[in-house]
Amino acid sequence: MRNSRSQPTRARRSPVVRPPAAVAALVVALACLLGAAAAPAAAAPGGDPLATLAVQQAKLTAGDAAASDYLGYSVAIDGETALVGAPSADSGVLEAAGAAYVFTRSGVTWTQQAKLIADAPVEYGRFGASVALDGDTALIGMGSGGIKASPEPGFVAVGAAYVFTRSGATWTQQAKLSGGDTVDAYGFGASVALDGDTALIGASLAESGGEVYAGAAYVFTRSGATWTQQARLTAGVPVEFGRFGAAVALDGDSALISARTLRVFGSSGFVLNDGAVYVFTRSGATWTQQAELTPDATVEWEWFGVSLALDGDTALVGSYGITSTSVSDVDIPLGTGGAAYVFTRSGTTWTQQAKLTAADATFDDAFGVSVALQGDTALIGAEHFQAAGVSGPPQPVASPGAAYIFTRSGTTWTQYQKLAASGEVAGDGFGHAVALDADSFLMGAPLAASGELAQAGAAYVFMAPSMPSSTVQGRTKGWQKRPVKLTFAGQPGPYGIAVAYTEYRLGDGEWVRGSAVTIRRQGVTRVEYRAVDIHANVQEPPGHCAVRVDTRRPRVQLRSGPAGPAGSAAWLKYRVRDHVPGCGRALVRLVVVDASGRALTRSSTRQVKTNAWHKLRISTRSLSPGTYVVVVRAMDLARNFQRGVTRTTLTVN
Repeated sequence: MRNSRSQPTRARRSPVVRPPAAVAALVVALACLLGAAAAPAAAAPGGDPLATLAVQQAKLTAGDAAASDYLGYSVAIDGETALVGAPSADSGVLEAAGAAYVFTRSGVTWTQQAKLIADAPVEYGRFGASVALDGDTALIGMGSGGIKASPEPGFVAVGAAYVFTRSGATWTQQAKLSGGDTVDAYGFGASVALDGDTALIGASLAESGGEVYAGAAYVFTRSGATWTQQARLTAGVPVEFGRFGAAVALDGDSALISARTLRVFGSSGFVLNDGAVYVFTRSGATWTQQAELTPDATVEWEWFGVSLALDGDTALVGSYGITSTSVSDVDIPLGTGGAAYVFTRSGTTWTQQAKLTAADATFDDAFGVSVALQGDTALIGAEHFQAAGVSGPPQPVASPGAAYIFTRSGTTWTQYQKLAASGEVAGDGFGHAVALDADSFLMGAPLAASGELAQAGAAYVFMAPSMPSSTVQGRTKGWQKRPVKLTFAGQPGPYGIAVAYTEYRLGDGEWVRGSAVTIRRQGVTRVEYRAVDIHANVQEPPGHCAVRVDTRRPRVQLRSGPAGPAGSAAWLKYRVRDHVPGCGRALVRLVVVDASGRALTRSSTRQVKTNAWHKLRISTRSLSPGTYVVVVRAMDLARNFQRGVTRTTLTVN
């Protein structure tokens, strides 16, 4: 379930899909993608499966960044690896040939591992316009198709998708994929998705059923290192200018494919509809259309299907609205805030579960321009491009880009957090592409500056840090005859957010901030301890231990001296007094001595309940009639010995 332009995770990762540019020309489109680098703003969590707020971990930039590379136009993340496309990067003298950069994380540090380029770069090829990642395999689209390849006349659209594999830290091109019937103008590679040994590639300008620009999507499968086309997918009824394949998503044997700019006949002729998303399923090697998804309330020019994500039986469809670029577009609304739609499958039936919008939605947010999905967590980009006027293409304005995390409980989706880049300037396109893997969130900002390099681009990693943990040192096992000192130490979660302090509480008392405590209380004391990191994430559940302290000595009490006949036995009645609650047990041993103090017989050491009367049998078989001294001594479980001994007289008849 690895998807175009955004890529989720390993085990049933949500596919994240990035379609081609929002408008006809890539340069114009990117100039319209406005994002902000505002300080992080977070909505208060409620009913949150993530448990902690996501915080910015890193800003990724290319080691050889150049102006107008548009790094972050597409993104994917899987585990500790991120793949970021830079479709306008030059390759030698070839302008906008494109590249993709691999970054890896060690602890909390991200490092560029590789720069990937096509084996035969093509000028204005836009390699990196779409990316997908699954483990050690990367799929990169050369997606100039669907976008004007060059601002100069004489260039035609090109299309292909490239597979790279990693061994150790080395990436190698494994295959170049193209459809069996495709030509450069088909826009093959404008969207890509990857799941294991299956690749799904959109060709939104392909001719299908005799209809121009109807679009298609191609399925490839890998055996060993060989990739083979398995299927060519099209809409049930191809439509002229349908652009089927503009965005794709893949999860196992299910695929989502959007027709982003569907044109249909209306009563007044050709009109632009709101788009549709098609579900295909695979049985063996055969793919069949299962459903067509549309929102319950359609709006023309909504661009339903501009982005897609799929995880199991849940689909997420972006619908970001459209902005008029010309005063002559009198029939096109100036813009909408955008939305994302959730659909769920039961058997073979798909039903709309929710329509998601930002809590702080504003005009032309472009909310839904990118989406990612994993389990009950959705990530939705809102790059915030806006029209500054009606006399030409939209111009950058001071409007911050953002990404929104939504979480699901049952069938209810709730906005959990709003993410925004820290320390940046407005207009960087933050949120143009998004990807999600477990607790890591990756957002592309293709118009971000890198130093003095305008629009070099960047990608931002946020993570919802795992909660910190803590340990305790001190005597926490068994009974102790002296006060016990405990020392607490906090450890960051796996994403490295530093621990601010540790705290503890005794029994049901209040939490006390501190790294050590000495327990003097007699008996058993339950101690809880926890760490709190610098972002106020609290360890949950806290650690706990029981400290047992007994500093008091036990004492043996005897009733009247025992007596018994020679050759038989006598009985001694005794109890061990110990007033420490919870201890409850003591060890007792008895010795019989004669007048000279010589030991004549000994009992075995026995463990008895304290503060209760017991009977101890004394054998008289080896004793002659007479009077003897019985010496008894006790030790409690904390190894406190009775002070001195207890004596009584044994009479043997």
